[in-house]
Amino acid sequence: MIQYALNQTRRKLADSRIGLQFVAKLRNQCELVIGSAHGWGTSCDPRLNGEAKWLRSVVDKVRYVVDVGANRGEWAGLVLREHELDGALLIEPSLSAVEILRRQFSNHPEIEIVEAAAGSAPGTVRFFEEQDAGETSSLVEGFSAMANSRQVWVTTIDTEIERRGWPSVDFLKIDAEGYDFRVLEGSRRLFKQRKVSYGQFEYNGPWRLSGTTLTYAISWLKTLGYQSFLIKADGLHVPDVDTYREYYLYSNYAIIRNDLVEDALQNIGRP
Repeated sequence: MIQYALNQTRRKLADSRIGLQFVAKLRNQCELVIGSAHGWGTSCDPRLNGEAKWLRSVVDKVRYVVDVGANRGEWAGLVLREHELDGALLIEPSLSAVEILRRQFSNHPEIEIVEAAAGSAPGTVRFFEEQDAGETSSLVEGFSAMANSRQVWVTTIDTEIERRGWPSVDFLKIDAEGYDFRVLEGSRRLFKQRKVSYGQFEYNGPWRLSGTTLTYAISWLKTLGYQSFLIKADGLHVPDVDTYREYYLYSNYAIIRNDLVEDALQNIGRP
């Protein structure tokens, strides 16, 4: 009887323009609640949203890092304040951001700045660039605010690491404004060979426009021997994508190689 009533209610709402609009608005509010539970609306500051805590919990094991979407170098600067590195690649296609990075790290021979975007395969692509190293410059059309577009070179993490002969990537940080999974795809060989120890990627609205999903990204990493965790201020949380599905709001996710998971969770502390 209850199931019949629910079916009838759904049918009536589906057949009603006003009812359908109400359901859409309700869904949008529900997504905001789910997003809030996953870190949206808290802060983009690494010191407040858990990113810095996650990095510090493993930074003593880090020698080689890759920072995709380095922007003004805040994350790379945080790493250097915590630990000396043998090598760091800062990958950034924004001309204004690259200029800032070159000034900021001119006295760090261990840091190399790559003026390019990162993706799943080498080539060229349109980049929508905001002025003054805008943080939402993106390869995803329709997301960046007041942006100019131009063609930029796209490289892959696999290509860059092979070219330099690095033994591993101890931390792969990705902040590619919707292109994050494409960057992961371009790191497949490293992941398959278990040469990535730790990492993180950003999830947000432009994932919808790039045709990628958090659900698939987590599954893809799992098949290669990695676990993903939601980063929050109080630590790492096991994501439940079957329950919460796609919400397309700002969050950050940690990547940990399977054999390093228990140690990493002990170091950061369980929430």
